Amino acid sequence: MLALVLLSLNLWLAGCSDSSSEKFIPETTSVGETKLVARTGERLFEVYRDGKWQPLTVKGVNIGTALPGHYFTWFPADRDVYRGWLEDTAALNANTIRLYTLLDPLFYRVFLEYNMSVPAEERIWLLQEIWPEEEVPGDDYFDGPYMAEYKEEIRYVIDALHGAAQIPARRGRAYGNYSADVSPYVLGILIGRELEPHEVLMTDELNRDQNVFDGLYVQALPGSSATEVWLALMCDYTLEYAEANYGWQYPVSFVSWPTLDPLDHPSEWEPLTEPYNDMAEVNPNHLQRGPENLAGLFGSYHIYPNYPDFMNNEPSYDNYRDGEGVLRYGAYLRDFMAIHPPYPVLVAEFGMATGLSTAHLHPHGLHHGGVNETQQGEMTVRMMDAIIAEGYAGGVIFALMDEWVKKTWSTEPYMIPYERNVFWQNALCPEQNYGLVAMEPAGKPFQDGSYVYTQGIEAGPLSLTALHVDHNEAFLFLGIETGGGGTHTAGVSSGLPHLPEGVGLLLGISTLGPARGYTELPLRGESSPQGLEFVILLTGNGGDGLLLVTSPYNRAELRFASPRASLPGRLEEQIWETIRPVVNRERLGEDGTVFPELRTNQSILRRGNFYPGGDNYDSLAMLYVNEGANRIELRLPWALLNFSDPSNRRVLDDPGNFNEPPLRDTLQTDISPGVSFSGLLFTYEDNNHWPVDTGIEGIISGTLPGEPLDYLPRRDGGSGGFGGELPFYTWDFWEELAYQARHKESFAIISEYFSE
Repeated sequence: MLALVLLSLNLWLAGCSDSSSEKFIPETTSVGETKLVARTGERLFEVYRDGKWQPLTVKGVNIGTALPGHYFTWFPADRDVYRGWLEDTAALNANTIRLYTLLDPLFYRVFLEYNMSVPAEERIWLLQEIWPEEEVPGDDYFDGPYMAEYKEEIRYVIDALHGAAQIPARRGRAYGNYSADVSPYVLGILIGRELEPHEVLMTDELNRDQNVFDGLYVQALPGSSATEVWLALMCDYTLEYAEANYGWQYPVSFVSWPTLDPLDHPSEWEPLTEPYNDMAEVNPNHLQRGPENLAGLFGSYHIYPNYPDFMNNEPSYDNYRDGEGVLRYGAYLRDFMAIHPPYPVLVAEFGMATGLSTAHLHPHGLHHGGVNETQQGEMTVRMMDAIIAEGYAGGVIFALMDEWVKKTWSTEPYMIPYERNVFWQNALCPEQNYGLVAMEPAGKPFQDGSYVYTQGIEAGPLSLTALHVDHNEAFLFLGIETGGGGTHTAGVSSGLPHLPEGVGLLLGISTLGPARGYTELPLRGESSPQGLEFVILLTGNGGDGLLLVTSPYNRAELRFASPRASLPGRLEEQIWETIRPVVNRERLGEDGTVFPELRTNQSILRRGNFYPGGDNYDSLAMLYVNEGANRIELRLPWALLNFSDPSNRRVLDDPGNFNEPPLRDTLQTDISPGVSFSGLLFTYEDNNHWPVDTGIEGIISGTLPGEPLDYLPRRDGGSGGFGGELPFYTWDFWEELAYQARHKESFAIISEYFSE
């Protein structure tokens, strides 16, 4: 018999600081002596509210807790930070947050205060994951100490959620006095993580006798794999402990991902290499709720549109349509739901990243990174529509905020030393830019104190008059001013912030000192007075810019050593190359279909306004014609210039030969003395060469036609040619940093969608 239980006010006020405001006491109900506030229906969650069970579609957001300058387990000690997360969740019109691990006790006190300050329909539900360690001894989940440690973590988390935990200090995990009872706001407990295929296979091999588990709360049916038994056992243990110690049950779930789904993916078939994403499985059909489970079982899955590769390559996925056309993501959701047992299926992670580069290409634009903030919002909404349409219990967006501590396979080898990646933002890295709330350096470019090199206005049609240089924890900024005393031959007044038609600008950049890099420039007959690692080409056609690197220093081709500078006239060809890393490796389908490797072009400097809040703001822009400041401005991600740690001015510098991307922290690096610059303004008429195709692979030195107009620095007396030392910019190492939070344009898009 269901009965409404009103709990003691004193119990719910535990940890609350604002006793003057109205308090909303949560409702629970009981089945016998077991308390419930959430349960699973056939496909949806149900929550107890207003004296009855009501369906709840999960509109959630994942919360990663690492603030800039902090590692994952350096939890904030500031209640305003936690309150801000919850207020942002409410502003999104989301109803659920998901935590990956136990947080600091302060978070749960603030969470309790928040939920008691809002009416029931505005409360935020909690999906609390209990994270197992990633280092599994012998890749065996049944390893005795590993199992014992995870069970202890389960007990700690359940005790903490009920405000009854005193966890001793420990490394890499939260601890302290947990006095806030948040159990009436727990929508579900998540067990596990994205289990790795090699762990699953080894666990299954070593524990063949573990093929069934007859739990009271969660069961693994006969014929289950050992990994499936382990997941059922841990889910069962969670509810058993909560029931025995607190008389509570909550919906419980296992965590998985498409890599482990039981579907067959012929496009991931690899006869000569390890078929990582289709070699192991965790079959949800082998897990079911036990006879004593009153709250229910559900499956939690991390499902993204662009990985694994079968998301891109399965031919049948092109047959799925939504209101906007082909949506391969919806096809996978449909196929997976078709084989899932009849309990709720939650997409516990999905989203789009706004990093300036792409780590995995998608055939219809849902890339891993390389989408702007508006696209992030629109694509996320489109995926959530498909999630709902295919009968899922809801979705939890990844993530609320950006985290500088994150990495992905295409960026991890080049952030060296890796332990310092939290001190700078890698704007090329998609994983660092999944948030709907941007976590950005507080320092704005070209403010007081920035470096300015001035050489005055020369007589003539157009001149280079000033170079501004600045930086923050994410970018190196350049600002170029032009001036002149005449009129350009095309009839356009000189001294404008943009380049007139038929005028180009070449900027040279040196990061390893004058004795390294190329001296001969792409422009015919022109040489730099010192070695350069990079050049940037801009033209007056209104298009994007292009960044080129010396061939021996092209990270995309696994070459990491800047050459020794040589004088013009050397015998070997010097090639300035575009940076085009492989982001989708070649795949072979079971039917013999070859899916070729795909590359992205990191050399394109997209034109647009990169200042948030400005007219036509474009979060992917790196080249901005700033009419107000009379400047051409560039923001260059540190990693694009091969900085491995700008906070210590460290750059890649390794002469080794590599056939595969290197492992973490294996490349040699060096300390940059600073960055020096040169500039060359020129006219061009040869339409066969200009504007330069941004899709080219490279340019041989001295092959582009053009007539010089001005140099930076120019020779004394203005007689033409480079003169003097190049402008030089350096900065102190930093350990402290300042950042600010900003709602991305996607935030408002998703907020409006969730409100509907």
